[in-house]
Amino acid sequence: MRFLKEQYNPDTLWIADDTFGLNRRWLENWCDEVIRCGIRIPFRCFTRVDVIGPDILARLKAAGCQRIHLGVESGSQRVLDAMQKKTRVADIRRASRQIHEAGIKLNYFIMFGYPGETFKDIQETERLIFEAKPDSVGYSIAYPVPGTEFYEHVKDRLASNSDVLWERTSRGFQLLFRARYPLLYYCLLVRSIESRRGYLNARWSSISKLICLINMILTGSMRWTAEHLWLVIWKLHRSKWFFLPKRKEFSYDEP
Repeated sequence: MRFLKEQYNPDTLWIADDTFGLNRRWLENWCDEVIRCGIRIPFRCFTRVDVIGPDILARLKAAGCQRIHLGVESGSQRVLDAMQKKTRVADIRRASRQIHEAGIKLNYFIMFGYPGETFKDIQETERLIFEAKPDSVGYSIAYPVPGTEFYEHVKDRLASNSDVLWERTSRGFQLLFRARYPLLYYCLLVRSIESRRGYLNARWSSISKLICLINMILTGSMRWTAEHLWLVIWKLHRSKWFFLPKRKEFSYDEP
């Protein structure tokens, strides 16, 4: 920090270390040293909800923290448990509220498409986003990383060109394995959430807000159509008029 400040004096830093703040005592000492040495540089960082508390947030704020990124992933406790996140939705809400109260910007990382995620789980994630009100949200579709339990669970359902798709994830959403819903649905899902967030947070002219409203209605309608089309197919399958292929990762009993 001292070297960066003396040599470059940057306007801001992004501490892109997933484990930053994993050890609370180390983080407290780091903040105290930055403040004591007078090497404060505005920065953003990653941390975990179980580390967040009023005291550490006050230290982070004093050390120059302007934005905190949380790997929330889902607002459904059932999905978080399946991911083995060891995180409670109630703790996410508490940490979000405390970050807002500390005057620090909040970013969520949300992941859709985890095996077994249903419409109900997706709705719980949306509810968390709109009630906790993060300042920004980053979205991804679940992608299996070799060496993880998730990868072992879906490796027999990977796309034949998964290596190519993996390279494309930096340029947009990709679906690397056979998931519950198609890629188009997840793209419409993210667009509908963001168009609604944009409308609710808009502080523009009436014309701009009207355009945002139209966009929200259009994307919401397309998503509604996709969801209900899937429900129709599921009901046809249940009535035995139409048969869906069996998939290992979920039961069709709950769309």
